[in-house]
Amino acid sequence: MKVVIDTTGTAKHDSDYDIFVVHSNHLDRKKISEIIWEVGFENDILLIGSYIPEKLFSDTKIKHSFFIQNVMNQGIPL
Repeated sequence: MKVVIDTTGTAKHDSDYDIFVVHSNHLDRKKISEIIWEVGFENDILLIGSYIPEKLFSDTKIKHSFFIQNVMNQGIPL
């Protein structure tokens, strides 16, 4: 599993945080979604999760898409 957060440098005190997750199966996605919600709720911040299956992420066309390249270039791997 790979997790990346957005680091565009435009964050303010009331900004949301984008989290991009590459997951191996649907159960991982559901668990991660619940964890992201809980962490955000407990810390009074808005966390936005974007999810992609590992198999799809490995596809060359997808991996080289503008969105994925933007995430990989501007995000911080966790």
